[in-house]
Order: sequence, then structure tokens, then C-alpha cells
Amino acid sequence: MLTVAQAERLNFKMPSGLGGQSTSIYKRVLKKIYGAEKGCEVANEMFKNPFAVVPIVMGRLKQKDEEWRFTQREWEKVWQSQTETMHLKSLDHMGIQVKANDKRNLSAKHLVDVIKTKHEEQHRIRLAKGKPPRYQFQYVFKDQALLLDLLRFMVIFAHVGGQHNAQERRRILEFFRTFIPQFFDIPEDKVQTKLVDLDEDSGEEDEEDAVPAELTNGRSRRNGKSLLRGVLDPGRNGSRPRAQKEDSAASGSKETTPDVGSANEEDTLDGQEDPALPAVSNNRWLPTVPGPIIVEKGRDGAHSELLDIDGELKADAPFPRSWYNFYCNQNIYIFFTVFQTLYRRLEDVKNSPDSVLEELRRQKAEKPAKILGLVHEDVQYFMSEDPATFWESTAQLIEDFINGDVDESRYQDILRHFYLKKGWTLYTIQDLLKTLCRLGLACNNPDAKGEKTKELVKAYLESRHQAETSFQAEISARKFAEKCIKDGEMFVVCWVS
Repeated sequence: MLTVAQAERLNFKMPSGLGGQSTSIYKRVLKKIYGAEKGCEVANEMFKNPFAVVPIVMGRLKQKDEEWRFTQREWEKVWQSQTETMHLKSLDHMGIQVKANDKRNLSAKHLVDVIKTKHEEQHRIRLAKGKPPRYQFQYVFKDQALLLDLLRFMVIFAHVGGQHNAQERRRILEFFRTFIPQFFDIPEDKVQTKLVDLDEDSGEEDEEDAVPAELTNGRSRRNGKSLLRGVLDPGRNGSRPRAQKEDSAASGSKETTPDVGSANEEDTLDGQEDPALPAVSNNRWLPTVPGPIIVEKGRDGAHSELLDIDGELKADAPFPRSWYNFYCNQNIYIFFTVFQTLYRRLEDVKNSPDSVLEELRRQKAEKPAKILGLVHEDVQYFMSEDPATFWESTAQLIEDFINGDVDESRYQDILRHFYLKKGWTLYTIQDLLKTLCRLGLACNNPDAKGEKTKELVKAYLESRHQAETSFQAEISARKFAEKCIKDGEMFVVCWVS
């Protein structure tokens, strides 16, 4: 158009395709710039008066081209960040399903079904004259420092978690601080050093504990016993029925007969419900339980090999041990299973310093896209390249996430960036800690639906103070657990120091 002479401009006509094959592309561009209605008018005016309209349209197109190119350069950084994030998430495919998998695989029903299945398989192997292991699962806790870190996470979550009141929180913390160190043989001084900076419970919880517990009908308990027992058995509280007043004839006519419902029954234990067997019975039964006897003499004819120096059976004598059997119910079994699951996940992350070193090496590598400014800065978290400091920084990240100082997206991005293969297992650490707190409350609750979990824990901790045991003591411990569990499933957790 610039080369056309002035005389020929009046007869100049623009080609319909503007030098191309399409007659609609330039119309769509004009509609994007000027709008749907104005774009059609501008296209028509270009053909009616090209020398007046085309320079204006060309200037407008150049201006929009610069704006769009600048916007594209800015958005490329955002798109690059989103693409990299989606790329890491595509590699972290397990992190997408970890929450649903934990909810299914760590449920109480699933865990009990799994160990029942293994128990039945071992039983079938024994019937086939095989030799299966005596246990269904075996877990190793080598890192005592990691146990202390996990205990610290549990205590912190019990403090900051809002699903329990002050009294329940005190019971949870009491169970964590006393049971975990004693079970895993952790010295008390190390526990105090690890938990020294955590806030203790306030005095308001003690005031709540001083209030007597109430029954469902609004009445209080006396010495932990229900008032309903006194209503059903008036003689238990030392009172007498209405028909027998102190000054009545009925009460004075039984001076030589002891009162069956006297108040002396309060001194007896509630657990002794079964009456004692009589010492003397009829001729059909033995009056006393027969004891073990030796019918053969030893090789030297003087002393039997089955007897010790004191003349007692060696089978009943105490012997030193390095293992401790904990006969427990379902609550404690689920607690240990979730506990070891979380411990194993933390151990996997702690034993992955090579993953952090590899990622730090990649960050320092020269990248052309970084030089051109096409990519954003990498995730920065570890200040030092010393592998000995990696777990300390990671533990601080987990602690900040539990306290709410780090949001979930930042927490997951750091774990995904530096621990791609193992970090996804800790995405649901708060859910696992919540489960541990709920089970810890059930283990330290004296009124937990009659399960008597607290009595089982108390009996086990008392046995831990004994360096020796006997077969009779183990049988008694199992019978006590059967009495507490009643119709529920019984498990045994054997700790080998």
C-alpha cells in the first residue's frame, strides 16, 4: 500500500484474504481487540477506506502484541511453577491415596481381622506338623532417640488438640509419660530432658478432678461405687430395710444370727464375686488340692533331678528373664499397631539423608532455564548440607506442623521435594496422633465401658519391676487378663529388651 501511487489509491481494493487463504482469521482477531460488534465494523471499514483505517489498526495490533507478549512472559513463571508442582504430585502418586488407605488399613476391624487370619494360618501349619513362629508380627525398635521424638510429637498433639477437655488431656498425657518410657526401657532422665520445654497442665484441671463424678441420673458417686448398689442391697451400706427398724421386735429377735448384708462386706473386693470353695466336702471330692509329688528317685538315689536344693519343683521356681508378656485387650493392641506404624514411617524418613543430598545437589546444578529466568526458585528449607542435621530440621518441621505454625501445603511440599519416596507417609501424621490420643484415653480411663484397660496396664507395669518370673506367675497374669477382658479378644505383646 505504501508503494501505490497517489493517483491509483482511489481505485485500490484490498484482497479478501489480506494476502492469505482465510477470510475469517483476521476477523476473529479484530473481534478480540475491538469487540464483537465493533470488530465487524472495523473489518468493513478496512475494505472501504483502507489508507485511512489500516495504519490505525496496525498501530493497535502492535500495541496489543507487546502487551500480550509481556503478559505471556509473566504467566510463564506461574505456569512453570504449576507444571513443576503437578509433576512432583504425579511422581508422588502414593500421597494422593495415603489418607484413604490409612483410614481403611488402620481401622480396628481390619487390624483384628489381619491378625486373626495369620493366627488361623499358623494353626493349620501346626496341624500339618509344621513349625510356624510363635508370633504373628515382629517389630524392632532400635532407635531410642526416635522413640523420644515420637513421644514428644504425641505430647505436643495432646496439648494442642482440641478434641479433648482438660481432664481427658491430663489422662492422655499421664498415660503417654508413664507407659511409653517404661514399656520401651527409656530412662526417666532422657524423657524429662526431651519434654522439659513443653507446658505442663494448668491448675484448672486439678480443680475439675476435685469435682465428684456424676452418674447419668445426676447423682454423684461415693468412693467410685454406684449408689444403685446401696439401693439393691441396703445391708451393704450398714442400713436396714424400712420393715426392720432399730427399735422393732424383728431387729431384736436376731441377736445370735449374724447379719448377712452387714457393712463388713464393704471391706471385701468387688472383684471377689465367686464364693470360696469349702475346705471340707463330701466323700466324692478331695478335701484339698493335691500337690505335685515325685515318684522316682534321682540317678544317685538321694535327690531327684526335678527338685532343687530346697526340695521344690524347678518348674515353679522363679527364673530371670529378658522378656515381658503383656496380656491385653483390643484397645492396647490397636494402640501398639498404630504406634509402630508411625514409628516405622518416621524411621524411613530419618534414614533417607541421601534423598536430601541429591535434591540439594540438583538445586546447585547450573540450569539454563534458571539463567534465562524461566523457572522460579526451588524450595528452600535445609540450611546446612550436613546429613547429621537433616532429621533435626525435619523433626522441627513436623513439630511446627502439629502446632499449626506451618500450613499443610508448605509441609507437604517440603516432604515431597526432599523425601519424595518416603515423605508421603507422614502426610497423615495428625490423624495417626489423634488415634493414639483417643486410644491413650481409653487405656487410662477407669470407666471405659467396663473394659478394665487401666487395670491391665497397671498389672503389667507392676510386673516390669520384677526381674524374675515363674510359670505360675505367667498363668496368673493370663487368667487376670481373661477375667478383665471377659468375652473380648485377648492379645499378648511380648517385649524383648
